[in-house]
Amino acid sequence: MYLLIKKYILSITLMVFLLVGFSNYTYAETNKNEEKKVTRGECIMHIMKILGVDDDSASLYADIDYVRPVFADLIYNETHTGYIIIANLNHVAIGVNRGNSDINYFEANRNVTVKECIAFVLRCLTEPSNVKWDDSIISSSVEFGLLTEEEIEVISFDSQLTQNMLKTILERMSNMDRRLYWSQDRGRFCVCQGDGSVDTQAD
Repeated sequence: MYLLIKKYILSITLMVFLLVGFSNYTYAETNKNEEKKVTRGECIMHIMKILGVDDDSASLYADIDYVRPVFADLIYNETHTGYIIIANLNHVAIGVNRGNSDINYFEANRNVTVKECIAFVLRCLTEPSNVKWDDSIISSSVEFGLLTEEEIEVISFDSQLTQNMLKTILERMSNMDRRLYWSQDRGRFCVCQGDGSVDTQAD
């Protein structure tokens, strides 16, 4: 019952966010084919918001000293910093290695690709270890219902993600069962088990 009530409340919250949250975006008027792109930091922030994380919760993770960013280029005072830390702690946000195995970068201000966004979302829906960084992401995007067969025929997964495409993916994600459910009371994620129960002790 707790899980059903939580899903119902989240569904209402998510729909409000989708209707209002994207209304502030300004799209290019001169060339509709050149829609505004989305950075990696923005992408993670909106995915985390779909899961129920709010600005207050994210700011706590950005300010707490013992939650050290694992990315060398992450800045504490940026809007999306707390969201990235939360996503990383839950194995959703994975960084970029530039040849040094000891240092990872997130590149939050770089435009996110379609493939990167799909990988972020899939790690919220299923066990992150099941999400491989290869062409299986394409088939998984269809299997999970994030994209259609027709869409993957015309979309380049290496292209930069547009705001319209992100909105479409998040709308579809909001109607799916997923691995992560944000607990506002606990200030962290609970993990949905295979039997539908929620593990309240999970990080």
